[in-house]
Amino acid sequence: MPNKTDETSQVSIEIWGNALWNAIHSLSFSHPVACEDTCNKKQGMHDFLKSLKQVIPCEECRGHYSAWFDENVKEGKNSAIFKSRDSLTTALVNLHNEVNTRTNKPQVSIDTVRAKYITASTKCPGNATTSSLGLSGENSNRNIIILISSVVVASVIAAGVVGYRKYKKS
Repeated sequence: MPNKTDETSQVSIEIWGNALWNAIHSLSFSHPVACEDTCNKKQGMHDFLKSLKQVIPCEECRGHYSAWFDENVKEGKNSAIFKSRDSLTTALVNLHNEVNTRTNKPQVSIDTVRAKYITASTKCPGNATTSSLGLSGENSNRNIIILISSVVVASVIAAGVVGYRKYKKS
């Protein structure tokens, strides 16, 4: 396959292409199931997809994408593809398959793409909660008490060892 990266980029299509598809599909499966006119995610998704018309690092790919965007997003954030998660994911999987046809790659089904992106945890790793610590459910208070008790016992033992060593040296 030709490089498909313009002169301003030093990143190969194998890197940016896969990363971009992962971002596109991940964000589309994060889109609300139903996104009515007041849904604030419509504008963000619209702006993200519109920005790709300027930043895709391959002139030919950028041209194909721009034509797809202009055809499918005629009403801006109120375009039909932003009405729901299903409409957005279907449109973007269809786009991916158009690209796969041009690049002689196999077609992918919406079910295959859905299975890839919906199987992982939906919890943000930065939001440590009692459930991410294994402390949720009916026994959460008991588990917290056991955890705190274990830390206290370990601290007492460590302090005892340090104190004993200091006593023994003197």
